[in-house]
Amino acid sequence: MSLRSGAMVQEAAEAGFEGQTQWRMIVALTMIFSISSIDRNIISLLVEPIRHDLGLTDVQMSLLLGFSFVFLFTVCAFPAGYLADRMSRRLLIAIASIFWSIMGLVCALATGFWQLFLGRLGLGAGEAALPPSAFALMRDGIRPEHRARAFGIYYMSPILGRGLGNWGGALILSLAAAGTFAGVPLLGRLHPWQIAIATPALIGIPLAALLFTFREPKRQERTPQRGAATFGELFRHIGANRRVYLLIYGAMFLAQIGNGWNQWLPAAIGRTWHLTPGEIGRVLGPIALVTGPVVLFSLGYIMDRLGKKSPDAVMRVAFIGTALHILPTLFILLAPSIPVMWGSVFFSLLFDGGVLIATSAALSFVTPTRLMGKATAFYAVATNTGSAIGPTIFALVGKYFFTGPLALPSAMLACYPVIMIASMVALWFGGRELLRRAAVEAEAANG
Repeated sequence: MSLRSGAMVQEAAEAGFEGQTQWRMIVALTMIFSISSIDRNIISLLVEPIRHDLGLTDVQMSLLLGFSFVFLFTVCAFPAGYLADRMSRRLLIAIASIFWSIMGLVCALATGFWQLFLGRLGLGAGEAALPPSAFALMRDGIRPEHRARAFGIYYMSPILGRGLGNWGGALILSLAAAGTFAGVPLLGRLHPWQIAIATPALIGIPLAALLFTFREPKRQERTPQRGAATFGELFRHIGANRRVYLLIYGAMFLAQIGNGWNQWLPAAIGRTWHLTPGEIGRVLGPIALVTGPVVLFSLGYIMDRLGKKSPDAVMRVAFIGTALHILPTLFILLAPSIPVMWGSVFFSLLFDGGVLIATSAALSFVTPTRLMGKATAFYAVATNTGSAIGPTIFALVGKYFFTGPLALPSAMLACYPVIMIASMVALWFGGRELLRRAAVEAEAANG
Protein backbone atom coordinates (compact mmCIF):
# COMPACT_ATOMS: atom_id res chain seq x y z
CA MET A 1 0.00 0.00 0.00
CA SER A 2 1.21 3.52 -0.72
CA LEU A 3 -0.96 5.63 1.58
CA ARG A 4 1.68 7.50 3.56
CA SER A 5 0.52 11.09 3.61
CA GLY A 6 0.36 13.00 6.89
CA ALA A 7 -1.49 10.80 9.36
CA MET A 8 -1.60 7.86 6.97
CA VAL A 9 0.21 4.61 7.42
CA GLN A 10 3.94 4.79 8.02
CA GLU A 11 4.97 1.42 6.68
CA ALA A 12 8.67 1.86 7.10
CA ALA A 13 8.32 2.68 10.78
CA GLU A 14 5.81 -0.03 11.58
CA ALA A 15 7.65 -3.31 11.69
CA GLY A 16 5.14 -5.18 13.83
CA PHE A 17 5.93 -8.53 15.42
CA GLU A 18 8.40 -10.81 13.72
CA GLY A 19 7.75 -14.36 12.54
CA GLN A 20 5.37 -16.54 14.52
CA THR A 21 4.56 -13.97 17.20
CA GLN A 22 2.22 -11.94 15.02
CA TRP A 23 0.35 -15.07 13.93
CA ARG A 24 0.14 -16.38 17.51
CA MET A 25 -1.54 -13.11 18.45
CA ILE A 26 -3.96 -13.44 15.52
CA VAL A 27 -4.86 -17.01 16.51
CA ALA A 28 -5.59 -15.95 20.10
CA LEU A 29 -7.70 -12.98 19.00
CA THR A 30 -9.52 -15.15 16.46
CA MET A 31 -10.43 -17.72 19.11
CA ILE A 32 -11.69 -15.02 21.48
CA PHE A 33 -13.69 -13.40 18.68
CA SER A 34 -15.09 -16.82 17.67
CA ILE A 35 -16.47 -17.58 21.12
CA SER A 36 -17.92 -14.07 21.35
CA SER A 37 -19.58 -14.66 17.97
CA ILE A 38 -21.14 -17.86 19.26
CA ASP A 39 -22.44 -16.03 22.34
CA ARG A 40 -23.88 -13.31 20.13
CA ASN A 41 -25.29 -15.39 17.28
CA ILE A 42 -26.39 -18.75 18.64
CA ILE A 43 -29.78 -17.22 19.38
CA SER A 44 -30.47 -17.12 15.60
CA LEU A 45 -30.59 -20.94 15.50
CA LEU A 46 -32.87 -20.97 18.53
CA VAL A 47 -35.48 -18.47 17.28
CA GLU A 48 -38.32 -20.99 17.00
CA PRO A 49 -37.89 -22.78 20.36
CA ILE A 50 -37.44 -19.43 22.15
CA ARG A 51 -40.55 -18.02 20.47
CA HIS A 52 -42.49 -21.12 21.45
CA ASP A 53 -41.35 -21.28 25.08
CA LEU A 54 -41.53 -17.54 25.80
CA GLY A 55 -44.50 -16.72 23.55
CA LEU A 56 -42.72 -14.04 21.50
CA THR A 57 -43.53 -12.39 18.14
CA ASP A 58 -41.15 -11.96 15.20
CA VAL A 59 -40.75 -8.27 16.02
CA GLN A 60 -39.81 -9.10 19.64
CA MET A 61 -37.35 -11.71 18.37
CA SER A 62 -35.86 -9.14 15.97
CA LEU A 63 -35.16 -6.86 18.95
CA LEU A 64 -33.39 -9.74 20.72
CA LEU A 65 -31.40 -10.59 17.58
CA GLY A 66 -30.31 -7.00 16.92
CA PHE A 67 -31.17 -4.00 19.06
CA SER A 68 -30.80 -5.57 22.52
CA PHE A 69 -27.21 -6.56 21.82
CA VAL A 70 -26.20 -3.50 19.85
CA PHE A 71 -27.58 -0.71 22.05
CA LEU A 72 -25.03 -0.93 24.86
CA PHE A 73 -22.40 -2.22 22.43
CA THR A 74 -22.69 1.14 20.66
CA VAL A 75 -22.81 3.20 23.86
CA CYS A 76 -19.79 1.38 25.33
CA ALA A 77 -17.77 1.44 22.10
CA PHE A 78 -16.54 5.00 22.73
CA PRO A 79 -15.20 4.48 26.28
CA ALA A 80 -13.81 1.13 25.10
CA GLY A 81 -11.97 2.92 22.28
CA TYR A 82 -10.68 5.50 24.77
CA LEU A 83 -9.39 2.75 27.08
CA ALA A 84 -7.83 0.85 24.17
CA ASP A 85 -5.69 3.91 23.42
CA ARG A 86 -4.55 4.24 27.05
CA MET A 87 -4.20 0.83 28.75
CA SER A 88 -3.15 -2.74 27.99
CA ARG A 89 -5.34 -3.97 25.17
CA ARG A 90 -4.82 -7.60 26.23
CA LEU A 91 -6.00 -6.93 29.77
CA LEU A 92 -9.01 -4.95 28.55
CA ILE A 93 -10.14 -7.82 26.29
CA ALA A 94 -9.57 -10.40 29.05
CA ILE A 95 -11.72 -8.52 31.57
CA ALA A 96 -14.41 -7.89 28.97
CA SER A 97 -14.52 -11.53 27.84
CA ILE A 98 -15.13 -12.75 31.39
CA PHE A 99 -17.91 -10.17 31.79
CA TRP A 100 -19.68 -11.02 28.53
CA SER A 101 -19.45 -14.74 29.35
CA ILE A 102 -21.22 -14.08 32.66
CA MET A 103 -23.90 -12.13 30.80
CA GLY A 104 -24.26 -15.10 28.44
CA LEU A 105 -25.18 -17.19 31.47
CA VAL A 106 -27.74 -14.55 32.41
CA CYS A 107 -29.29 -15.01 28.94
CA ALA A 108 -29.33 -18.77 29.42
CA LEU A 109 -31.30 -18.47 32.66
CA ALA A 110 -33.90 -16.05 31.25
CA THR A 111 -37.57 -17.00 31.64
CA GLY A 112 -39.12 -14.05 29.79
CA PHE A 113 -38.57 -11.42 27.12
CA TRP A 114 -37.22 -8.68 29.40
CA GLN A 115 -34.80 -10.96 31.23
CA LEU A 116 -33.38 -12.15 27.93
CA PHE A 117 -33.35 -8.57 26.63
CA LEU A 118 -31.34 -7.37 29.65
CA GLY A 119 -28.92 -10.28 29.31
CA ARG A 120 -28.33 -9.39 25.66
CA LEU A 121 -27.75 -5.75 26.67
CA GLY A 122 -24.99 -6.88 29.02
CA LEU A 123 -23.53 -9.19 26.39
CA GLY A 124 -23.23 -6.24 24.02
CA ALA A 125 -21.66 -4.02 26.67
CA GLY A 126 -18.93 -6.59 27.31
CA GLU A 127 -18.18 -7.34 23.67
CA ALA A 128 -17.82 -3.62 22.89
CA ALA A 129 -14.24 -3.75 24.19
CA LEU A 130 -13.12 -6.33 21.64
CA PRO A 131 -13.09 -4.43 18.29
CA PRO A 132 -11.07 -1.33 19.29
CA SER A 133 -8.60 -3.36 21.36
CA ALA A 134 -8.15 -6.11 18.77
CA PHE A 135 -7.80 -3.63 15.88
CA ALA A 136 -5.24 -1.63 17.83
CA LEU A 137 -3.25 -4.78 18.66
CA MET A 138 -3.23 -5.79 15.00
CA ARG A 139 -2.39 -2.25 13.92
CA ASP A 140 0.75 -2.34 16.06
CA GLY A 141 1.62 -6.07 15.97
CA ILE A 142 1.03 -7.01 12.31
CA ARG A 143 3.41 -5.98 9.57
CA PRO A 144 1.64 -3.76 6.97
CA GLU A 145 2.19 -6.22 4.12
CA HIS A 146 0.37 -8.92 6.11
CA ARG A 147 -2.59 -6.92 7.36
CA ALA A 148 -5.29 -7.92 4.86
CA ARG A 149 -4.34 -11.57 5.42
CA ALA A 150 -4.42 -11.06 9.19
CA PHE A 151 -7.85 -9.44 9.03
CA GLY A 152 -8.96 -12.31 6.79
CA ILE A 153 -7.98 -14.78 9.53
CA TYR A 154 -9.50 -12.62 12.25
CA TYR A 155 -12.76 -12.31 10.35
CA MET A 156 -13.02 -16.07 10.06
CA SER A 157 -14.33 -15.70 13.60
CA PRO A 158 -17.95 -14.72 12.85
CA ILE A 159 -18.25 -17.57 10.34
CA LEU A 160 -16.45 -20.03 12.63
CA GLY A 161 -18.61 -18.84 15.50
CA ARG A 162 -21.78 -19.19 13.47
CA GLY A 163 -20.70 -22.61 12.18
CA LEU A 164 -19.69 -23.96 15.59
CA GLY A 165 -22.76 -22.38 17.17
CA ASN A 166 -25.09 -23.98 14.64
CA TRP A 167 -23.41 -27.37 14.78
CA GLY A 168 -22.97 -27.37 18.56
CA GLY A 169 -26.44 -25.98 19.12
CA ALA A 170 -27.93 -28.72 16.93
CA LEU A 171 -25.97 -31.34 18.89
CA ILE A 172 -27.19 -29.98 22.22
CA LEU A 173 -30.80 -29.86 21.00
CA SER A 174 -30.51 -33.49 19.86
CA LEU A 175 -28.97 -34.61 23.15
CA ALA A 176 -31.67 -32.78 25.10
CA ALA A 177 -34.40 -34.39 23.00
CA ALA A 178 -32.89 -37.79 23.82
CA GLY A 179 -33.05 -37.01 27.54
CA THR A 180 -29.26 -36.82 28.00
CA PHE A 181 -29.48 -33.91 30.46
CA ALA A 182 -32.35 -35.28 32.51
CA GLY A 183 -31.28 -35.56 36.14
CA VAL A 184 -28.09 -33.52 35.60
CA PRO A 185 -27.87 -30.87 38.35
CA LEU A 186 -28.89 -27.41 37.08
CA LEU A 187 -28.88 -28.44 33.40
CA GLY A 188 -31.73 -30.89 33.90
CA ARG A 189 -34.04 -28.01 34.80
CA LEU A 190 -33.28 -25.92 31.73
CA HIS A 191 -34.91 -25.90 28.31
CA PRO A 192 -32.65 -27.23 25.51
CA TRP A 193 -32.22 -23.73 24.08
CA GLN A 194 -31.04 -22.49 27.49
CA ILE A 195 -28.39 -25.21 27.64
CA ALA A 196 -27.24 -24.27 24.13
CA ILE A 197 -26.76 -20.62 25.19
CA ALA A 198 -25.02 -21.54 28.47
CA THR A 199 -22.38 -23.80 26.87
CA PRO A 200 -20.28 -21.17 25.01
CA ALA A 201 -20.61 -18.79 27.96
CA LEU A 202 -19.00 -21.39 30.23
CA ILE A 203 -16.21 -21.99 27.70
CA GLY A 204 -15.50 -18.28 27.31
CA ILE A 205 -14.41 -17.67 30.90
CA PRO A 206 -11.21 -19.80 30.87
CA LEU A 207 -10.53 -18.88 27.22
CA ALA A 208 -9.57 -15.37 28.36
CA ALA A 209 -6.17 -16.79 29.37
CA LEU A 210 -5.22 -16.91 25.66
CA LEU A 211 -4.68 -13.14 25.76
CA PHE A 212 -1.51 -13.70 27.78
CA THR A 213 0.16 -16.13 25.34
CA PHE A 214 1.75 -13.16 23.52
CA ARG A 215 3.26 -9.91 24.71
CA GLU A 216 1.64 -6.51 24.27
CA PRO A 217 2.98 -4.98 21.01
CA LYS A 218 4.65 -1.59 21.24
CA ARG A 219 2.45 1.28 20.12
CA GLN A 220 3.95 2.54 16.86
CA GLU A 221 4.14 6.28 16.16
CA ARG A 222 5.86 8.39 13.54
CA THR A 223 6.95 11.02 16.06
CA PRO A 224 6.82 11.14 19.87
CA GLN A 225 3.61 12.70 21.15
CA ARG A 226 2.49 13.57 24.62
CA GLY A 227 -0.56 12.04 26.22
CA ALA A 228 -3.29 9.96 24.68
CA ALA A 229 -5.10 11.02 21.54
CA THR A 230 -8.39 12.83 22.04
CA PHE A 231 -11.69 12.46 20.22
CA GLY A 232 -11.19 16.04 19.02
CA GLU A 233 -8.00 14.94 17.26
CA LEU A 234 -9.88 12.01 15.72
CA PHE A 235 -12.70 14.26 14.49
CA ARG A 236 -10.19 16.61 12.88
CA HIS A 237 -8.46 13.67 11.18
CA ILE A 238 -11.75 12.22 9.93
CA GLY A 239 -12.88 15.68 8.80
CA ALA A 240 -9.71 16.13 6.78
CA ASN A 241 -10.23 12.70 5.20
CA ARG A 242 -14.01 12.57 5.32
CA ARG A 243 -14.64 11.07 1.89
CA VAL A 244 -12.65 7.91 2.46
CA TYR A 245 -13.96 7.45 6.02
CA LEU A 246 -17.57 7.99 4.92
CA LEU A 247 -17.20 5.31 2.25
CA ILE A 248 -15.46 2.85 4.61
CA TYR A 249 -18.03 3.27 7.36
CA GLY A 250 -20.92 3.42 4.88
CA ALA A 251 -20.01 0.17 3.10
CA MET A 252 -19.75 -1.64 6.42
CA PHE A 253 -22.98 -0.10 7.78
CA LEU A 254 -24.98 -1.22 4.74
CA ALA A 255 -23.41 -4.69 4.71
CA GLN A 256 -24.33 -5.18 8.36
CA ILE A 257 -27.95 -4.20 7.69
CA GLY A 258 -27.80 -7.04 5.20
CA ASN A 259 -26.42 -9.23 7.97
CA GLY A 260 -29.99 -9.34 9.27
CA TRP A 261 -30.36 -12.01 6.59
CA ASN A 262 -27.92 -14.26 8.48
CA GLN A 263 -29.67 -13.60 11.79
CA TRP A 264 -33.00 -14.77 10.37
CA LEU A 265 -31.66 -17.44 8.00
CA PRO A 266 -32.16 -20.56 10.20
CA ALA A 267 -35.73 -19.51 10.99
CA ALA A 268 -36.42 -18.69 7.33
CA ILE A 269 -35.03 -22.05 6.19
CA GLY A 270 -37.17 -23.78 8.81
CA ARG A 271 -40.35 -22.01 7.71
CA THR A 272 -39.65 -22.47 4.00
CA TRP A 273 -38.54 -26.10 4.11
CA HIS A 274 -40.23 -27.27 7.33
CA LEU A 275 -36.95 -28.28 8.98
CA THR A 276 -36.27 -28.27 12.73
CA PRO A 277 -33.45 -26.18 14.28
CA GLY A 278 -31.51 -29.39 14.91
CA GLU A 279 -31.79 -30.48 11.28
CA ILE A 280 -30.73 -27.01 10.09
CA GLY A 281 -27.78 -26.67 12.45
CA ARG A 282 -26.35 -30.10 11.61
CA VAL A 283 -25.88 -29.02 7.98
CA LEU A 284 -25.49 -25.24 8.21
CA GLY A 285 -22.73 -25.50 10.83
CA PRO A 286 -20.35 -27.79 8.87
CA ILE A 287 -20.87 -25.78 5.65
CA ALA A 288 -19.80 -22.61 7.46
CA LEU A 289 -16.82 -24.36 9.04
CA VAL A 290 -15.62 -25.63 5.65
CA THR A 291 -16.10 -22.44 3.63
CA GLY A 292 -15.28 -19.74 6.17
CA PRO A 293 -11.56 -20.31 6.90
CA VAL A 294 -10.63 -21.08 3.29
CA VAL A 295 -12.56 -18.18 1.79
CA LEU A 296 -11.54 -15.45 4.21
CA PHE A 297 -7.87 -16.41 4.27
CA SER A 298 -7.89 -16.57 0.47
CA LEU A 299 -9.56 -13.17 0.18
CA GLY A 300 -7.01 -11.65 2.56
CA TYR A 301 -4.13 -13.22 0.63
CA ILE A 302 -5.47 -11.96 -2.71
CA MET A 303 -5.99 -8.45 -1.30
CA ASP A 304 -2.43 -8.40 0.08
CA ARG A 305 -0.94 -9.52 -3.25
CA LEU A 306 -2.99 -7.17 -5.42
CA GLY A 307 -2.56 -4.34 -2.92
CA LYS A 308 1.16 -4.21 -3.73
CA LYS A 309 0.21 -3.15 -7.25
CA SER A 310 -2.90 -1.06 -6.67
CA PRO A 311 -4.12 0.70 -3.49
CA ASP A 312 -7.79 0.11 -4.35
CA ALA A 313 -7.40 -3.68 -4.46
CA VAL A 314 -9.09 -4.40 -1.13
CA MET A 315 -12.25 -2.57 -2.17
CA ARG A 316 -12.20 -3.99 -5.70
CA VAL A 317 -11.93 -7.61 -4.50
CA ALA A 318 -14.74 -7.05 -1.97
CA PHE A 319 -16.93 -5.51 -4.70
CA ILE A 320 -16.51 -8.56 -6.96
CA GLY A 321 -17.04 -11.00 -4.08
CA THR A 322 -20.24 -9.26 -2.99
CA ALA A 323 -21.57 -9.31 -6.57
CA LEU A 324 -20.93 -13.07 -6.75
CA HIS A 325 -22.50 -13.56 -3.30
CA ILE A 326 -25.95 -12.05 -3.91
CA LEU A 327 -27.51 -14.52 -6.37
CA PRO A 328 -26.79 -17.80 -4.52
CA THR A 329 -27.86 -16.11 -1.29
CA LEU A 330 -31.29 -15.31 -2.70
CA PHE A 331 -31.54 -18.80 -4.19
CA ILE A 332 -31.41 -20.31 -0.68
CA LEU A 333 -35.07 -19.40 -0.27
CA LEU A 334 -36.01 -19.90 -3.96
CA ALA A 335 -34.41 -23.30 -4.64
CA PRO A 336 -36.64 -26.12 -5.96
CA SER A 337 -35.39 -28.72 -3.47
CA ILE A 338 -33.58 -29.09 -0.15
CA PRO A 339 -30.29 -30.36 -1.69
CA VAL A 340 -30.21 -27.39 -4.08
CA MET A 341 -30.97 -25.10 -1.12
CA TRP A 342 -27.96 -26.42 0.81
CA GLY A 343 -25.80 -26.04 -2.32
CA SER A 344 -26.91 -22.40 -2.48
CA VAL A 345 -25.89 -21.94 1.16
CA PHE A 346 -22.43 -23.29 0.29
CA PHE A 347 -21.91 -20.89 -2.63
CA SER A 348 -23.39 -17.99 -0.66
CA LEU A 349 -20.82 -18.46 2.11
CA LEU A 350 -18.10 -19.05 -0.47
CA PHE A 351 -18.26 -15.36 -1.45
CA ASP A 352 -19.13 -13.85 1.92
CA GLY A 353 -16.93 -11.72 4.18
CA GLY A 354 -15.11 -9.52 1.68
CA VAL A 355 -16.65 -6.28 2.95
CA LEU A 356 -15.42 -6.98 6.49
CA ILE A 357 -11.85 -7.56 5.38
CA ALA A 358 -11.75 -4.68 2.91
CA THR A 359 -13.16 -2.02 5.22
CA SER A 360 -11.06 -3.19 8.18
CA ALA A 361 -7.86 -3.20 6.16
CA ALA A 362 -8.68 0.19 4.58
CA LEU A 363 -9.34 1.64 8.04
CA SER A 364 -5.91 0.48 9.23
CA PHE A 365 -4.28 1.99 6.14
CA VAL A 366 -5.71 5.49 6.63
CA THR A 367 -5.68 5.75 10.44
CA PRO A 368 -2.59 6.57 12.57
CA THR A 369 -1.95 4.20 15.44
CA ARG A 370 -2.66 6.75 18.19
CA LEU A 371 -6.20 7.13 16.82
CA MET A 372 -6.85 3.49 15.93
CA GLY A 373 -8.81 2.56 19.07
CA LYS A 374 -11.17 5.52 18.75
CA ALA A 375 -11.53 5.18 14.97
CA THR A 376 -12.39 1.52 15.44
CA ALA A 377 -15.01 2.50 18.00
CA PHE A 378 -16.75 4.51 15.27
CA TYR A 379 -16.31 1.57 12.91
CA ALA A 380 -17.95 -0.66 15.51
CA VAL A 381 -20.82 1.82 15.83
CA ALA A 382 -21.39 1.73 12.05
CA THR A 383 -21.15 -2.06 12.03
CA ASN A 384 -23.45 -2.67 14.93
CA THR A 385 -25.99 0.01 14.13
CA GLY A 386 -26.47 -1.86 10.88
CA SER A 387 -26.70 -5.14 12.80
CA ALA A 388 -29.26 -3.62 15.17
CA ILE A 389 -31.71 -2.44 12.57
CA GLY A 390 -31.24 -5.19 9.98
CA PRO A 391 -33.29 -7.96 11.69
CA THR A 392 -36.06 -5.50 12.60
CA ILE A 393 -36.26 -4.12 9.05
CA PHE A 394 -36.87 -7.65 7.75
CA ALA A 395 -39.42 -8.37 10.51
CA LEU A 396 -41.35 -5.12 9.97
CA VAL A 397 -41.41 -5.50 6.19
CA GLY A 398 -42.67 -9.05 6.66
CA LYS A 399 -45.35 -7.89 9.10
CA TYR A 400 -46.72 -4.97 7.08
CA PHE A 401 -46.14 -5.96 3.45
CA PHE A 402 -46.53 -9.75 3.39
CA THR A 403 -48.88 -12.31 4.93
CA GLY A 404 -48.84 -15.96 5.88
CA PRO A 405 -46.12 -18.26 7.24
CA LEU A 406 -43.66 -17.16 4.53
CA ALA A 407 -44.01 -13.43 5.22
CA LEU A 408 -40.54 -13.20 6.77
CA PRO A 409 -38.71 -15.11 3.99
CA SER A 410 -40.52 -12.95 1.41
CA ALA A 411 -39.39 -9.78 3.17
CA MET A 412 -35.81 -11.04 3.22
CA LEU A 413 -35.89 -11.71 -0.53
CA ALA A 414 -37.27 -8.22 -1.18
CA CYS A 415 -34.83 -6.28 1.02
CA TYR A 416 -31.50 -8.09 0.80
CA PRO A 417 -30.44 -7.36 -2.81
CA VAL A 418 -31.25 -3.66 -2.48
CA ILE A 419 -29.14 -3.33 0.67
CA MET A 420 -26.15 -5.23 -0.69
CA ILE A 421 -26.12 -3.36 -4.01
CA ALA A 422 -25.98 -0.11 -2.03
CA SER A 423 -22.98 -1.50 -0.11
CA MET A 424 -21.31 -2.37 -3.42
CA VAL A 425 -21.72 1.23 -4.59
CA ALA A 426 -19.90 2.43 -1.44
CA LEU A 427 -17.14 -0.14 -2.03
CA TRP A 428 -16.71 1.01 -5.62
CA PHE A 429 -16.35 4.67 -4.75
CA GLY A 430 -14.21 3.81 -1.72
CA GLY A 431 -11.75 2.07 -4.02
CA ARG A 432 -11.74 5.07 -6.36
CA GLU A 433 -11.00 7.36 -3.40
CA LEU A 434 -8.06 5.20 -2.26
CA LEU A 435 -6.72 5.23 -5.82
CA ARG A 436 -7.11 9.02 -6.07
CA ARG A 437 -5.25 9.53 -2.80
CA ALA A 438 -2.39 7.32 -3.92
CA ALA A 439 -2.03 9.36 -7.12
CA VAL A 440 -1.99 12.63 -5.16
CA GLU A 441 0.64 11.27 -2.78
CA ALA A 442 2.80 9.97 -5.63
CA GLU A 443 2.64 13.35 -7.36
CA ALA A 444 3.57 15.12 -4.12
CA ALA A 445 6.50 12.75 -3.58
CA ASN A 446 7.79 13.31 -7.11
CA GLY A 447 7.25 17.06 -6.96
